[in-house]
Amino acid sequence: MIGEPIPDPRLQVLEQLNASIDKFFAAGGQATEVEGFRNTPLPARSTTVDPETILKRRRRRPSTAERAVLRRLAEDL
Repeated sequence: MIGEPIPDPRLQVLEQLNASIDKFFAAGGQATEVEGFRNTPLPARSTTVDPETILKRRRRRPSTAERAVLRRLAEDL
């Protein structure tokens, strides 16, 4: 009850998996080896820069002083 170790659920899954593997091979199943993952690197990036595709920089936000001036101009209108 209290103080007894908790059974590990992974052990039950592992036993079931091993039993399934044994059953497969006992029924005449054959293991086949397949080709592994082959990592193909991406092609090298181009070093040329097309001026048409360069992103335009974002406008900088007006400073506090500039906002105050704009606010005064808007109030005068």
